[in-house]
This record gives sequence, structure tokens and C-alpha cells, in this order.
Amino acid sequence: MNSFSLEGKAALVTGADTGLGQGIALALAEAGADIAVAGFVPPAETEALVKKTGRKFVNIDANLMSIEPVTRIVAETVAGLGRLDILVNNAAVFDMAPWGEITEKSYDFVFDVNVKGLIFTLQEVAESMIARGKGGKIINFA
Repeated sequence: MNSFSLEGKAALVTGADTGLGQGIALALAEAGADIAVAGFVPPAETEALVKKTGRKFVNIDANLMSIEPVTRIVAETVAGLGRLDILVNNAAVFDMAPWGEITEKSYDFVFDVNVKGLIFTLQEVAESMIARGKGGKIINFA
């Protein structure tokens, strides 16, 4: 029996439609956390896996390339789960083109998701956690 418990906690995971993000969302749910996910792709499989654990699940359709949706992501997480204790900034993209073929548009896309999205989501969630006065955990993947 696992003694690690996140019972009563709420986690937001970005980029949780497949792979590592999906695994993180599932592991947090199995430890007892309710889960919100934010990103481009509707995470139907992730939702089904999390719901099998009996935890709440909130999907937030969000373009993580801009600052605009970040406030909405936090608000929808809190509205759907009642709180926000954990952020896992996992959303990331990569251009598989050879270095000599990477365009400015491709570079901007990668930078916007991997850097701008991470920084401004981190900033908004941290401000929310500080205002709530209960602390929290933020995990950033780079």
C-alpha cells in the first residue's frame, strides 16, 4: 500500500493529452489529487484514465502560446476543483526540422509554448497560491 497521499489536493497539468503529461496526471490522480489539464488537444484518453481513479477531472482548452488564457486557466481550475495546490508545467513542442531549415515562424512557435507559456502560467499560478495563503508546489519541465 502506498502511503504517499495527495488526497484533498488539486493539480493543474499542462500538455497532458499523451506521453509524460498523461502519465503525470494519472500518477497524481492515483495519489488522490483532482486533476485539471490545459492545452491544445482535447485529452480524451487522459480524462478516461483519471476518471477511472474516481478523481475529478477538468479539461481546459487553452492556447499556451499567449498570455491571454492564463488567468482563465487558473480561474477554471479553481472553479472546477475548488482549489489549486499543484502546477506541473509540462506542455512543450519541438521542431524536428534540420537546424538549417528552422524558420522564424517555427522558432516563435517553439519559444511561445516552451518559454512564454511556461513563464506566464507559472507566474499566474504562483500569484494565486500566494493570495490563497496555503502554499503549493510548482514543477516546471524544460
